[in-house]
Amino acid sequence: MSRPNILFILSDQHRRDAAGCYGHPVVQTPNLDRLAASGTRFTRTYAEAPICGPSRSALITGRYVHKCGAYTHRHMSEDMGLPTMASIFREAGYVTGAFGKVHAAGESDTNDIGFDERALEIYTPMKSDYQRTVGLEKFWEYCSYLPHYKPHPDAKERNGYNPKNEPIQLEEEFILDRLSADRSIEFLQQHREEPFFLWVGLEKPHNEMYAPKRFHDMYDPSRIELPGNLYNSRDRLPDTIYDNPIFPINTPGTYTDDEIRNCMAAYYANVSYMDEQLGRILDALKQQGLDENTIVVYASDHGENLFNHQMVQKQCFFETAVGVPLICRIPGVTEPGSIRHQLTTLLDLLPTFCDACGIEPPAGLDGKSLLPTLRNNSPLRDAVFSEFYEYGTAERMVRCDRWKYVHSEGDLHQLYDLENDPDENVNLIDHPEYQAICAELDALVCRDWAKPDMTDIPKPRGDTRIGQKSHRTPEFR
Repeated sequence: MSRPNILFILSDQHRRDAAGCYGHPVVQTPNLDRLAASGTRFTRTYAEAPICGPSRSALITGRYVHKCGAYTHRHMSEDMGLPTMASIFREAGYVTGAFGKVHAAGESDTNDIGFDERALEIYTPMKSDYQRTVGLEKFWEYCSYLPHYKPHPDAKERNGYNPKNEPIQLEEEFILDRLSADRSIEFLQQHREEPFFLWVGLEKPHNEMYAPKRFHDMYDPSRIELPGNLYNSRDRLPDTIYDNPIFPINTPGTYTDDEIRNCMAAYYANVSYMDEQLGRILDALKQQGLDENTIVVYASDHGENLFNHQMVQKQCFFETAVGVPLICRIPGVTEPGSIRHQLTTLLDLLPTFCDACGIEPPAGLDGKSLLPTLRNNSPLRDAVFSEFYEYGTAERMVRCDRWKYVHSEGDLHQLYDLENDPDENVNLIDHPEYQAICAELDALVCRDWAKPDMTDIPKPRGDTRIGQKSHRTPEFR
């Protein structure tokens, strides 16, 4: 058999539970479900950062955020100076391609970070390729549905969470993910006779949460249940959540319950839209006769709170924000329909790809190959880590079998008992009976953690939208 190909599909902001194969009672993801049915689904996988750029930069280099140097989105223009998935496979003789969102540090018009072919990378300086593809008018129309882009002066302003559950007003053939899937399919057709590494960056279900009408029609908002902890107290949290004026939080009165249901329906519609594009690529892989010799992996760069804990977006370490789906199909390795519960991280993907393709991985990787776990359900590790620096505080999470602990430098830490409190409703940091485990986990989370210089990253200011602050202690006692 020739060297296996790699098809890596990475979506954006897809929380782990929002898929049929993960047991969601509402979300329809038939293509993810069939991928899981033909491969292995991991149930406890974590992003290296609960935000796009740092997570993707860590993933593509196989190194912790504090090692690859992509601490925040302010650092995305800096070349990491490290081998990437793409450069490693290109050096090994693979043709490499990336279509859609990559958003890794150092990527630019002149620095391809290892990809022979690139297109439609909307969150990087290469967004001009999308403009050339669809024309200026359609480009501005789609960008009016994206965060962080100043829309055309005549463009309509939209709420990113779509509380009216409105469809996108743009023909499907001009939508970014559709085009990314089209270009990925062309790549498969053009390179079917040579080993390839293909990165497909699907932008959805990242807000703005607008999809074609037929996907919104799949979900009746009136039948969607609100999160059980929607209106729970949030007063025992660090400033990066509690006092941050740019963290998108839903205080009571921001949306009505019906509007929240509309927002949730819109998110599910975008998940299903993304799933259809993934399915088109899987179909093309099979039609080209490539599925028997291609490793297929699906993951997302981080999750989405979607009104759990009165929050939207990510930017924290709750399961909804930092937990991600991971589905692997490796010919000759994975057992169809199998499930693995080991603690895993997106850092494990690079060593796994190298191991499966017989490529020597670079030294210094922080992940582990998943092949032994996939083959034999063997143990993998006792803990995983994630980091966040965007809001001016050095924060790091450690997740063990039972416990999740978050160290927020100079601020309130967090401890959750995921065995007895899986929704993370009670921060146990102040409870006297848990001080020994707090000390043990704080030592673990700080071990070998090279905290960056935070002086150039401004701290958040107090948020007047949040009501009266409660008394909070800066450290565990």
